[in-house]
Amino acid sequence: MIRINIDPAPFTLLTGFFETYLTLTPSEEEQLREEVKTMEKQESDKVMELMVSYEKKGMEKTKEEIASEMLKKDMDVETIAEVTELTTKEVLQLKQQ
Repeated sequence: MIRINIDPAPFTLLTGFFETYLTLTPSEEEQLREEVKTMEKQESDKVMELMVSYEKKGMEKTKEEIASEMLKKDMDVETIAEVTELTTKEVLQLKQQ
C-alpha cells in the first residue's frame, strides 16, 4: 500500500471520489483490512475512518432504495420514515423524484 500525507481539503476531495467511483470486491476489502492491521496506529485509524465512511454511505443508499420501493407500493410516508430511519422530509423528497 502506498502511504502519502495529504492536506485535509484535498483528502476530502479524494475521499469523495473513492466513495463515488471505487467499489471493492469482498476479497479486496479483506486484503485492505489485513493491510490495515500492519499499519501504525495513527495511519490505520485514518484508513478505518474512511472504511466506516464507505459503509455508512452504503447503508444510506440502501435506506433510500428501500424507501423508494415502499413508495412504489403506495405505503404511507410516516411508516416508510419509521422503517428506514429516514426523516419524513427525506422520504417526501424521494417521493417527488
